[in-house]
Amino acid sequence: MNHNQFEQILDKIERRNRNTLCAKAAEYSTGSDERFENFIDASVMNDDNCTVQQSMWRLATKHLASIKKMVRDSAKGIIPSESAIAEKFGDAQNYMYLLEARFHELCALSNPETTAQEERTIAMAVKTKPTLNTAVKKAAVVAKPVAKAAVKAAVSASKPAAKAAAKKVAASAKPAAKAAAKKVTADAKPIVKATVKKVAADVKSAVKATKK
Repeated sequence: MNHNQFEQILDKIERRNRNTLCAKAAEYSTGSDERFENFIDASVMNDDNCTVQQSMWRLATKHLASIKKMVRDSAKGIIPSESAIAEKFGDAQNYMYLLEARFHELCALSNPETTAQEERTIAMAVKTKPTLNTAVKKAAVVAKPVAKAAVKAAVSASKPAAKAAAKKVAASAKPAAKAAAKKVTADAKPIVKATVKKVAADVKSAVKATKK
């Protein structure tokens, strides 16, 4: 497998996993903004009251076990289909995404100041967005006539230069054109003379033939 083939497969995997995670979002959180709702419910359904991340891991291990079997079977020459590969690896990869997201969440919860700062940054961005949009729009309105004037000035400035360049090219080409015309005339002269001579001879012969 070359680098280009690997990158194509990687792009395909990333698109597939994103599409699956987005499509499954409704199943993971039924009408709630909590993305891990089902995993939270699953964590308290067992007798041992496991954590959300433990619940995710337990579900992930089922797919990892399937991949382990694929690896074992491939040593015996049994290769799974493309659809089976996409299903098992896709599910396992998506659980890894969910687990990593959960740990990022735990990390943020363990540092409330960081979370608060992120929320303040987001709020500030939302607050300043209309002002920024207005400023950009205003700058565009101001810049438009300036840009037009600059283009007009550039065109005006380049016009004499373009005329001078055209005149210079014409002047440079004139002697060459004259020489070429002279050469064509000189080359054609003998041909014309020979043609006229031949026509005259043909006419003379025709007249003689008529008199006979």
